[in-house]
Amino acid sequence: MIVLLATVGLVSAGPRKVKEVTPSVPLTVPATVKPTFEWPEARATCPTQSANTGIIRSKQNEIVSMEPKTKIYVQHKVDVDRVEDRCINMVRIEHMPDRGCKYTMIFKAKRGYTDLQLSTLNVHADSWCPGWRDWRETGETKESKPYSRRLNDNNLALMLSKTHVPDPVSDRSCTDLAMNVDGKVALTKTLGGRGEPFRLENLSFVGQYDSVGEPSSICPDVKQIVVERVEAPTVPQDNPLKNTAVLAYIAHEPLPNFAATDGGISAFQHIGENLSLRADASIGPLNHNAFNVNYGFGSSSVTSGMQIYVGARLGGFEDLRGDDYSAFGVNLGFQSNRYDESSPTYFSVELTPVLYSESVPNYIQGSGTTDGGIMMKILFGTFLRKAE
Repeated sequence: MIVLLATVGLVSAGPRKVKEVTPSVPLTVPATVKPTFEWPEARATCPTQSANTGIIRSKQNEIVSMEPKTKIYVQHKVDVDRVEDRCINMVRIEHMPDRGCKYTMIFKAKRGYTDLQLSTLNVHADSWCPGWRDWRETGETKESKPYSRRLNDNNLALMLSKTHVPDPVSDRSCTDLAMNVDGKVALTKTLGGRGEPFRLENLSFVGQYDSVGEPSSICPDVKQIVVERVEAPTVPQDNPLKNTAVLAYIAHEPLPNFAATDGGISAFQHIGENLSLRADASIGPLNHNAFNVNYGFGSSSVTSGMQIYVGARLGGFEDLRGDDYSAFGVNLGFQSNRYDESSPTYFSVELTPVLYSESVPNYIQGSGTTDGGIMMKILFGTFLRKAE
């Protein structure tokens, strides 16, 4: 019995099998490693061509210029519903050379906004980026800590010349597009650090881009069109008589034939800028009526003043014996320059040498005849228009 128990004890006290432990392998990518953006393959049927201008300026007046080799990614939404299909909802602008100034800007559609809003902005400046001092640089490529937009305190929009690509329900769509942005944004080198103002000055990107479709993306909000009722302005009625005047005049009959004055009324009409017509109807004893065509020198509608004029007259009169004569003359005078102006008044002084159709007795000397004389006329009146 004792030997049996001893044997059992030796068996139970033998070496025990140890369970192997497999070390745990993390199934996720460490948080410090960010997936890189995969640029779509270029298509020969839509080569990207872009003219890029503008600068990013720091508070210290350091500059990063938009480079010709900047890569630009345009994205649109793909959807069978026409109301959501084709809208441009993301633009990525990036220049990441091995050395020098680097930048990445991403503008995305955001609920509540009608334009693409800045969501990401990173600015790198290493020793090959001109104008940046060492203490302001972001470090070399492997150690770079860029100036980044880490706070959502700025609403900076990318303005687009068009909001939709041309091809419906398309994974790729070639589109001509002009994009620009201008404004301030706060950037910082450390998470939670104090933001430093940077200025995006007239950034402009114009060219042809091969937009990539993304069904899971969203469209910007639709811009509301406000229609205002605008009353048509009242067009003032044009007065057809605004350049027509009614005048009164007083005249001295031709010298040296008559020592008499004459009076009457006149109808006056401006034609165009410089030409005028006038009909004189006498109420004096000689019935000295006349028709006049005058031409004024200089503008008669821009400013008020006096205007020199010359013209021709054809008239007829009776002498003291009742004989009829015709008189041809040349008018020389000056008139108030009020054509189409606010003042309705008119005034002129006129001197007219005349020739008679036949010799007229010289009543002043009491003997002899003359073939002509000189008369003077003063006219005044008003245009048939309201003062403005």
